[in-house]
Amino acid sequence: MVRRTDSARIASAGVTQTRHAVETGMGWLFREQPLEDYGIDAHIEVVDDDTVRGKLVALQIKAGRSYFSTPADKGGWWFRAKADHFEYWLDFAIPVAIALVDLDSRLCHWQLVTESTVEKSDGTYWKLRVPKVHVLDSSAVQPLTDAADNASRRTRGPLGALVDKRDLIESVARELFAAPEIPLGSRKLVNGTGLYCLYYSGADELYCPIANGDPALPLYVGAAASNRRFGDGQVSPTSPSALSRRLQLLADIIREVEHRAPSECEHRLFLHDFTWRRLVVDDIWANAAEQFIVQQSSPIWNRVVRGFGSHSPGSHRKAGRKSRWDTLHPGRERADSLESAETVSELESLVQAHFKNMLKAPESRSWSSVSPAEPSNP
Repeated sequence: MVRRTDSARIASAGVTQTRHAVETGMGWLFREQPLEDYGIDAHIEVVDDDTVRGKLVALQIKAGRSYFSTPADKGGWWFRAKADHFEYWLDFAIPVAIALVDLDSRLCHWQLVTESTVEKSDGTYWKLRVPKVHVLDSSAVQPLTDAADNASRRTRGPLGALVDKRDLIESVARELFAAPEIPLGSRKLVNGTGLYCLYYSGADELYCPIANGDPALPLYVGAAASNRRFGDGQVSPTSPSALSRRLQLLADIIREVEHRAPSECEHRLFLHDFTWRRLVVDDIWANAAEQFIVQQSSPIWNRVVRGFGSHSPGSHRKAGRKSRWDTLHPGRERADSLESAETVSELESLVQAHFKNMLKAPESRSWSSVSPAEPSNP
């Protein structure tokens, strides 16, 4: 009998191995869903030539010898689950794949949950065959990309009508851009999880091209994930305080560098020059819209001057390099002892080149035209 502690350890090892396979073997992004849910353990996102695509595949991850105890014809193993679980996966908004993790061989075998792969029966349990040759490595990139591409084209809207998923993601971005603009230093509480954009309106000439108040030209975009669920397993997009905590963290970072920046700093930051917009929305749409905005609007702190929203480095990385953000905007205590890989002058050139390329064809952002709400007082 497998004890609960052993089961949790095995499940954790399965997620870790799957993450390694996705990030290293496929070169994709891996986002764990570390909460109890109905049957989705992670989302993986297509990365094509270092470009994120905003297209996802959901994973149900199972690890341990018991999942390899029922061999299937033509090589592979049978995976069994309750019929209502399979129905949930079949109706899911994005493709779902089952990942079976062999902790001995360190291989992750996968199969998409589709009408053609699931073998239904009149009983409580259905099954699908996970082929031995389906391994989460470079060989999985094309078939899973195709699945994500096909699903991203058309999905079912709330009334069952077929709609273009890109339109849904664009509508999330438009709604975010139309949200009220709030000073970053405000103590305004924000209930919920979701999506946010940070804006700059200061006098630093480096960021002049995006300091004009255009809601579709954020300085930075991010998503604040949920951290709890209701007892029935359904996501509560309005109960957690993830957005408030995240925005407060960003304000604290700006406040720290404002007060600690050396006198010779060429690019001082001041909290009163920053505002934000936010949208409460479920995690899966927040992540997709975040990547969509990164692709379409190219926020400079997401694309070029990276490192602003990153967590403190662990002990094994404290001897690493200073981020581009900390090099350009010094003052964060955690980065004081780190060495920069690039000079301020080199980063200035990168920023200027980025804006020149991004803004020379403004018609490419015609999708983002919105009528933003008036700025809100703290």
